[in-house]
Amino acid sequence: MAANKNLTHDDPSGDLGKRLDHQGFDWWSAGENIARGFEENDDVGVMRAWMNSPGHRANILNSRYTHFGAGYKDTYWTQNFAQDVNGRPPNVPRCPTETKSKDGAGE
Repeated sequence: MAANKNLTHDDPSGDLGKRLDHQGFDWWSAGENIARGFEENDDVGVMRAWMNSPGHRANILNSRYTHFGAGYKDTYWTQNFAQDVNGRPPNVPRCPTETKSKDGAGE
């Protein structure tokens, strides 16, 4: 989108479904939110706009989606959501219960 300066759900690779297919993802359902005009440090603004839009909000809150990806480039924002054919979440390592800061102290 940013390279072509065009806000669209379709790119030269096709729509979201075609892009998921191209990556070999065996998906059942998918959704995409896109936005333009919010600066890099205005993540709150773009999320507020999406949450105030019924269709975008439905994508964000859809409990069927098991996979998520997001991106930002030159005021263009995107969120991609998908459910694999089995409806299972991806095999993602569990987050640790304690994180360390750069100085080694627990947070």
